[in-house]
Amino acid sequence: CTAEYVHGGPGESTNNIHKNGLKCVTILIGAFNRTTGEPVMGVINRPFLDPEDFQHSQQCVWGVSLPDLKCNSRLNTISKTNIICISSSEKDDIKKKLTSHGYTLIEASGAGYKILTVIL
Repeated sequence: CTAEYVHGGPGESTNNIHKNGLKCVTILIGAFNRTTGEPVMGVINRPFLDPEDFQHSQQCVWGVSLPDLKCNSRLNTISKTNIICISSSEKDDIKKKLTSHGYTLIEASGAGYKILTVIL
């Protein structure tokens, strides 16, 4: 999403999921066990201000996975919606298969932002 940051535009959105623009920019930080290669913690931060009210619209999600501790910043929720966040470059045959199975597809830029939309 470096291009989204450089261009700095507000971008397009569908169902409050942004296809492009500054709202897609995320910062990803992770740590892993150097011996096993297993992830032990991660943070996704979406840092930009809301241009409408100039208040921080920052979102930050974190998680920890240790042998005796597993926790995260989100409440456990179960969503029954069939929405998948994909890249605009996804192959048409994959898009057709997903929609034929009842999924609604929403396009967005950036791996970190797509992960964040799934979590939220």
